[in-house]
Amino acid sequence: MRHYQLTLQPEEELMAKVFETPLVHAWRFFLLGLWTLLPFFFLFPLLQRGILGVIIFLAVASSGAFLLFYVYDQWKHTLLFITDRRVIDVEQRGWMNFEVFEVRHGQVKDVEVKRRGPWAHVFSYGNLEIEILQSSENLLFPRVRNAKRIQYLLLDLRDYTQGLLH
Repeated sequence: MRHYQLTLQPEEELMAKVFETPLVHAWRFFLLGLWTLLPFFFLFPLLQRGILGVIIFLAVASSGAFLLFYVYDQWKHTLLFITDRRVIDVEQRGWMNFEVFEVRHGQVKDVEVKRRGPWAHVFSYGNLEIEILQSSENLLFPRVRNAKRIQYLLLDLRDYTQGLLH
């Protein structure tokens, strides 16, 4: 498996490493875990069916384990790096496919946090939207835990960087 490896520039410091909150993926992990464990409850009846039962058992258990690992891998390797100079958004699209978006703090126009639905308020997560200067596209990182804290960090880094440039 190939994942993005962050390379810091000389004297660059990593300020934060931000993941999506795992709470919103809990239902996926639960259902796939159930799918993986379900054939074990029918192990003896399946084994009594002979080779066909073994094939069904292995197919269901291994596909559940594979999908569980795949969803976990997608979650674990989709992240936002915040350094003292730039913001790097890494979106894992597959096991060997990822997209990287990089924005310098001087290019950040505004940072917004949007919370939708009751679960976002209960579990304190929100969508982080970074508006980029002279660009029609915004950088969106969904379901960030304590998104307000990340917003303040990005705005402080932007203000500090713009203060150095002027």
